[in-house]
Amino acid sequence: HAFRQFDASGELIYETCRGRFFNEVINLHLDDHEILDFRTSNDDELLKEAYASCFFNVSQSATNHLHPNRFIASANKASETELEIDYQLSSLSRKIQHSPKNASLYIQRGELYFKLHNFDKSISDYNLAISINNKLDKAYFGRGMSLARNGQIEEGIQDLTYYINKNPLSSLAYTKRGVRYIWAGQLKKAQRDLLKAIELDNTNAEAHDDLGVIYAQKKDFSNALKHFKFAAQHDPNYQKAYHNQAMALVLTNSHHQALIAVNKSLSLDSESRNSLMLKGEILMALGKEKEAKATIQKAEFLPEENWSERFTVQ
Repeated sequence: HAFRQFDASGELIYETCRGRFFNEVINLHLDDHEILDFRTSNDDELLKEAYASCFFNVSQSATNHLHPNRFIASANKASETELEIDYQLSSLSRKIQHSPKNASLYIQRGELYFKLHNFDKSISDYNLAISINNKLDKAYFGRGMSLARNGQIEEGIQDLTYYINKNPLSSLAYTKRGVRYIWAGQLKKAQRDLLKAIELDNTNAEAHDDLGVIYAQKKDFSNALKHFKFAAQHDPNYQKAYHNQAMALVLTNSHHQALIAVNKSLSLDSESRNSLMLKGEILMALGKEKEAKATIQKAEFLPEENWSERFTVQ
């Protein structure tokens, strides 16, 4: 549960977020003088991700009605998508009433709940599908995805392992299990899965990017950059691959190349707060102080980026 409070002149004076994030209790209360410091100086990665999840849809300014959908980029498109999903959910629920033993209907509805981040209902539908037919590989894959996103990481890994045992040629499954091993802090297993995903499909951009992050964490920037470049090569619209390239180049003091990479990232998402902040740091390192300050100031007025399965180099 999150909200922002503004004074009569429209200045942001208070933010609060309470709840659970990956089974960790979150209880943030930030006064006006604490907000900027928290956004720019907080080193706690869990709190950064929680903050982004809390305030992704919350307005940056005071209005008569703070309806979250009004403040999403491309709001009309996003609202249409949600309406479409709601329609599909209603349709599937009616079909389930008429055919309560049709396991495939529960799988389809579970996928829609996953898209809406309603992981409890998603897991419930996959459970129902498996109770009807416990040999439905797709149900285990979907439940594994949902369980991990719901904070039940080990249970999610178990379901994805079941799916992989039945589908050993699935590059996607190895990628998703690798991501969940990262969440569990088991980087060796994550690296093994991501390498297997690439062995099965060398064009798997997500696997290349996440493997690059693991190499970067090990300070093996040569291999990290290689995989970030592969990710962008195989998916030219993969924004975080360019961001990660830029970060790795900064860490190797290649600031001119880093500026090219971060500009490509921003060409794909001009309001990426992380990439704007990174660009500001790069410009500062290049001696372009005025441009750097303007870029950082712009970034500070943007919301933290939403939680994602895709990792960035820290």
